[in-house]
Amino acid sequence: MKAILLVIALVGPALLAAGAAHAAGTAEGFGVTPVELSFTTPDLTRGGSSEGTLRVQNNFHAPTTVKVTTSGDIAQWLKVDVAEFVMPADSARQITVRVAVPASAANGDYAGSLRIRATGTGAPDGSGASTNLELLPAIKVSVGGDQVIRFSVEKVRVPDVLPRTPVTLRIDLLNRGNVRAVPGIDLTILDEDGNVALHENLVGEAIEPGAQATEVLKTTGTLPDGSYTAKGVLDHPVSDAALLPVTFEVSPNVGAPPPPQGSMTSLTHEMVIPTVQLATFTAHFENTGASDIQGAKLTVEILRDGTRIAVAQSDPLRVSSGRDVDLDAFYTPNQPGLFTARGYVTYDGIRTLAEESPLTVSPSSATPNVSPSAGTPSIPSVEPQKNNAPGLPIIAIIITVAGLAQWRTRQNK
Repeated sequence: MKAILLVIALVGPALLAAGAAHAAGTAEGFGVTPVELSFTTPDLTRGGSSEGTLRVQNNFHAPTTVKVTTSGDIAQWLKVDVAEFVMPADSARQITVRVAVPASAANGDYAGSLRIRATGTGAPDGSGASTNLELLPAIKVSVGGDQVIRFSVEKVRVPDVLPRTPVTLRIDLLNRGNVRAVPGIDLTILDEDGNVALHENLVGEAIEPGAQATEVLKTTGTLPDGSYTAKGVLDHPVSDAALLPVTFEVSPNVGAPPPPQGSMTSLTHEMVIPTVQLATFTAHFENTGASDIQGAKLTVEILRDGTRIAVAQSDPLRVSSGRDVDLDAFYTPNQPGLFTARGYVTYDGIRTLAEESPLTVSPSSATPNVSPSAGTPSIPSVEPQKNNAPGLPIIAIIITVAGLAQWRTRQNK
């Protein structure tokens, strides 16, 4: 391994030979010793810190500006006592390097370096050329001590997927250990018959101790249509690290919009109306699904003795998800009598349950009694009228009472 990488760029009337290197501690040039600092246990443990020193030698015959930065995987662990300074000609000084290991660091060997840049004039060959140097003394850290790697599974989700598409697992994990660790999942997917359809080892992202994270893992293999069960364990076996079995579907319909869902919550109309008067039937309809309904339409069938004699329909209305509307259908009877109104709503090819309620049609001289709902009908009240034939109100009441009794008898059968 090359301990120090030396890069030389010269500008001026005279140049040093290309590729010339000045070893640290030599009589010429600019160097650093030792070429490597090592920090190992027992001097350094997880959550601890340690210090070491480097000796920087300026053998140039002029002041030299020095800048020190950290680099490598452990750059955040390293600090120096002074990051920029000017060294007098032909001088030396020490740099103190401090390494602080995070409490979450896992046991193992780590590597980084210092990047020391020197800019100056007065090269040892007497040319006075400007010189830029970069030295990279290595820093090696070995972390030891008691470590606990422990995850607990908080939640597992496996969304349905399309055929021949990678399976995605969303796993909420809690790192209950004392080190930063990367979870691995030994995943097994079983088909409906309990046979192994897919087996893979998946690797997640590192999680800090005490932190919870959602790992999103995807298989490389795919599955055909069918129902499956995903099971698995973490590769750090602990008592609560098993993945609960999760069932999911592989289907070409995955991603399709959900089917529409709706409900007719009420059907209201006038309970008693005279002949040739327009009757209004109002259905309250709710879109209870997650998809918009393109067309909801009320249909009211007028029945007499079980035979349909007329049909009234509303205009279709579009109903957004979570919204509700009133649908109105209209009917004008042309003869008195007792009828049954059967109403239902059709929407996007689906029909709601039908509701039935009585409808009494009286002779046109009777005054209708309006009910706000399709519940138990009431007997109409008829105001005396001066110019009407005296028997008509009584006839209307008799027809209504008899009709309601007949309708109730039929409903109770």
